[in-house]
Amino acid sequence: PLSIRDAIYPYFLCPDWSGVSIDLITNWRDPRAMAVIALWYISAQSLWTMVVGVKFPTPPVTKTDATKRKGTKNLKNWWWNEVTLRQINMAIWAFCFSPFLLSSNILVVVGLMKADRVIYLPLFGFCLLEALFISKFLKGALTMRTSIENMRELEFWGAHFFLMFQLIVFAGRTHLRNIAWSDSLKLWESAYAINPRSHHTMYNYGYELSIKQRYDEAEKILRPIGDPRVEGPSNTFVYAMVLFNLRRCNRANELLDDAFRVIEEKRKEGGPRNTESSLSRTESNLLVAKAHCIDDLQERGRVLYQSVEKDPTNEYAIQIATDFMQRMEQLQAQN
Repeated sequence: PLSIRDAIYPYFLCPDWSGVSIDLITNWRDPRAMAVIALWYISAQSLWTMVVGVKFPTPPVTKTDATKRKGTKNLKNWWWNEVTLRQINMAIWAFCFSPFLLSSNILVVVGLMKADRVIYLPLFGFCLLEALFISKFLKGALTMRTSIENMRELEFWGAHFFLMFQLIVFAGRTHLRNIAWSDSLKLWESAYAINPRSHHTMYNYGYELSIKQRYDEAEKILRPIGDPRVEGPSNTFVYAMVLFNLRRCNRANELLDDAFRVIEEKRKEGGPRNTESSLSRTESNLLVAKAHCIDDLQERGRVLYQSVEKDPTNEYAIQIATDFMQRMEQLQAQN
């Protein structure tokens, strides 16, 4: 249902819908449950029609048709026929429905899956359906009796104006998305405006704000995920650096100490998400953040050395430690 909403009205577009961004349907009283049931019914009906087929009523035969084709069924001008049904089923199954099977947790368990990129192929199916219905609608309008010529023109141009209005709206939304994707800060700012519940969006938006040295704003965004027990110690590193720039090292040290404890707990827990390489990289970054809040130069140098020793492949820690050593050498040369 959410992807259909985005296809019809592309306003709630966001690069990330992970975590608690979308409330799950937990009971039948949820109004979204009926929409899901309706979608599955339409899909099942479409599949049944494709496999079994359907019988259509005999279309009316005019005197002219009877003269031209005696005893035959005039299906050419009949709005709803077998060809139309096949086209609709192709648009629904080949493009609108089947691309979602891999992310539906029916074939493979992947968890909650929603992203703008997932509806690229299904949108082609929606375009086919709309083109089919508009063409049939206009064809029906053009084959009306001449006695209601004004109504025919009204429906004909009404369909055209609706299509042009839709294209203008979609073009405007496309322009806004192009602007958002032109800059990482604009992208995550727009994402946070649409989906402020996503921890991943909070992290990226806060990180981009910190790069622009907008630390007060970054602190407010990162505060809900700054605790290492909320989303993990990786987010604590960025939040601690923001607190350092706001001269709030006491709070930063409290979070860092807790983050080190969480890392040790994850080491004992093990598992595919708690590999030694990832934990060492996170611990190395946390040691760099801790070093920033140490006034004693010798102690700061020792902690930076530990950060490099913990993960020798961490280029960020190596760069910070190298810069610190160069500054120390300059101070010794001046003295």
